[in-house]
Amino acid sequence: QDSTVVIDNSVTQRIISAQPDSLASLFNAATFRDFVMVGYDNLCAITGTVIRYESYMNLEAAHIRPKSHGGTFLPNNGIALCRDLHWAFDKGFFTLNDNYEVQVHPKVTSEYLRSFDGKKIRIPSNPFFVPDIESIRYHRNSVYGLFLTTGRL
Repeated sequence: QDSTVVIDNSVTQRIISAQPDSLASLFNAATFRDFVMVGYDNLCAITGTVIRYESYMNLEAAHIRPKSHGGTFLPNNGIALCRDLHWAFDKGFFTLNDNYEVQVHPKVTSEYLRSFDGKKIRIPSNPFFVPDIESIRYHRNSVYGLFLTTGRL
């Protein structure tokens, strides 16, 4: 049984044309995850892969600007990442530049993470899902490198 969610462009166009104040209220944690997964075709934005078994998969919807920093549940504030990359993104081990390329922190010695340095992420074809540059800049300025200041992980 295929559990893929399909959202046609008329849905995203109705959402985009909604009043800006009401737009954010349309999304919550569950819809955020669903929309982000649809935008990335249920594939990790960095590796382009997924581990799937029936309804289980190793992907998560990562907030670019964290909710705890005032980020929203809007799909353009999210990227689909496999669990280990989501964790590393949240801790600031890597960020994205304005060209949507992975920027691994110079202090990171993980060969796994370093292998993605300079790699462009998959960009959703529908503009509604494309990561917001201001959110990316926020992550780069306020989250990138946090692992250096948070003590033991």
